Amino acid sequence: MLLNLARTMLIDEGFTGLTLERLADASEYSKGTIYQHFSAKEDLIAALANQSAAVRFSLHKRASLFPGKTREKIVALIVADELFSLLHPHHFRSELVIRMANLQTRASSSRMEKMQDIEGHTVELVLGIVNEAFVDGNLSPAPWCTPEIITFGLFSLVVGSQLGHLNFCDMIQRLGITQSNPAIRQNVETYLDGLGWKPLRSQWDYDLTAQRVRKEVFADDFQRLGNP
Repeated sequence: MLLNLARTMLIDEGFTGLTLERLADASEYSKGTIYQHFSAKEDLIAALANQSAAVRFSLHKRASLFPGKTREKIVALIVADELFSLLHPHHFRSELVIRMANLQTRASSSRMEKMQDIEGHTVELVLGIVNEAFVDGNLSPAPWCTPEIITFGLFSLVVGSQLGHLNFCDMIQRLGITQSNPAIRQNVETYLDGLGWKPLRSQWDYDLTAQRVRKEVFADDFQRLGNP
């Protein structure tokens, strides 16, 4: 409950508007109790980051088990991200604000270690799929285009698009893009086609793959959204 309240304050009032003192005033807890849980505001922000990252990673983990081709597993991860933004909008919106905070100096070492652990698992998951595509021969780009570079490209494309959607909404709407999630998935498909990741979009129906992921992996979750 305390983290949920802090997350709402972070979204409504921004990073500077969230303080431990204001959180105590808005909750049923005393200032002393708040400081027993969080050593500083940055420690609280780190706790919010870890909570969101754990929720997102749990969806990514489920998506990675989709029984398809390696490129289909990337589609499954994108669907998981779509679900995260729809099912947990407060986590999604606050997560991008959190990333702007400097947590290194004042957040507790245990929370920073947990954050690095979750982020490491996420990188390993995506990099593992990319490496699998290299091994099975479905991905063989130029020698300089390593699995690590490709994984970085995927993160840059998805996270950059999400930041653009939140911070440049009016500009994006001028492009006629009213829903960012389908556009992000199409941009990822274009990126993967450019890498020559087989099967290419001209050879495979990845929209059908996304539908399968929604039904076979996340049926109950999308049902909760009223979007089976």
